[in-house]
Amino acid sequence: MLGRLEHERFRTELRGPQSTMTTHAEFDPERFVITNVKVYREIALEAAAVAESALLPRHGPIPLEGSAFESYVEPGQQSFKSGMIAIVFAGMYVEARLWLAGIEALGEQAYARIDRQPLEQRPEAIGVRHANLREALQRFREARKDLVHEKALPRPRDTRPVQTAQEGAARAKKLIELFDTVFAAPDAL
Repeated sequence: MLGRLEHERFRTELRGPQSTMTTHAEFDPERFVITNVKVYREIALEAAAVAESALLPRHGPIPLEGSAFESYVEPGQQSFKSGMIAIVFAGMYVEARLWLAGIEALGEQAYARIDRQPLEQRPEAIGVRHANLREALQRFREARKDLVHEKALPRPRDTRPVQTAQEGAARAKKLIELFDTVFAAPDAL
């Protein structure tokens, strides 16, 4: 067990003098976890904000010939790129939060088996129940799969609903906000 001086030196070396890591004299190395979960959350929320702001009404619709769909002119496709970043990092955040909650509730070996289940099944498997969580996780998982693992087909043969990165980013932001209410606040990590 680390004494107070060793703990303070360790905290300073690891996180810097302004660390939010616990400063209790009793430091339990068995429960100490280094995680990037807060950073994943920040990146996802920042990218979602950029995706949303890049689509403000400064771009005009352009009808595509022979189609009911519209396209928006956006130089550099910044909202698409930011939307994809938001989706990917929101997924990393959700996976990391579920992992931390799962190993806390069940232990690493027991949760490792649950970790292979679809996202929407994991919270209930660790005892977390919320009216909207399962549906939100399922929609997010499906949208992320469609956007991140694109399987493009000619439009007449592709009957799936069109998923946009910008809509996915908005859903990712809402999912993060839902996680913040269902699980401990991010500052508690």
